[in-house]
Amino acid sequence: MKQKEYLIYTTHALFLDTKFKTKYICDTELSFEERRLDVEKIVEIIKEKHIVAEEVYELQNAEEQIRFELFKVIQNNFTINKCENCGRLFIPSTTSNNPNQKGRNDQKYCNNLYLDTRKTCKEIGALNKQKEKVQNSSILKEYNREYKRMHGLHYNHTKEFKEKQFKEWSEKARELRDTYTNEQIEDFKIELKKLSNLYWK
Repeated sequence: MKQKEYLIYTTHALFLDTKFKTKYICDTELSFEERRLDVEKIVEIIKEKHIVAEEVYELQNAEEQIRFELFKVIQNNFTINKCENCGRLFIPSTTSNNPNQKGRNDQKYCNNLYLDTRKTCKEIGALNKQKEKVQNSSILKEYNREYKRMHGLHYNHTKEFKEKQFKEWSEKARELRDTYTNEQIEDFKIELKKLSNLYWK
């Protein structure tokens, strides 16, 4: 197994009163003569030999690390949002496998676990949105009430009201829910009750 070679060439970038030392690590050892060449020649050799070089940064302490990360955020033009649940700053995440792809700038919640809830702020935000949506919709309130009732009947009478039947009722109830508006709440109640009576009387 080849030992990684540390090039002696370093660069310095002055930013926020801090110097970040940059080193380049190669997967192939260079000869003494090659290492004494200027940078342009070394780049040519790396290309010719197909040497893999990685850029690493040498930081002296935690403060330098924070300053360096801030520098990278600015350098890559990342968006920083404030989580509407916990108030902490975060960089919007991406669902892509490409780490260089930026996340959506309109993300309102971070992925950190919130207190002792074992849920992320994003999960809590979604739950709160759903609660708010239900509170503002008489159709959703009625649907949720009937769903809980039918689920309880299925849970307590699994032989008479099997899981397959409950799932079938649930699917039809969702379809029914999506065809009515809040102004048609009374009609929705009647039709939902009829549907439920087909599965449990």
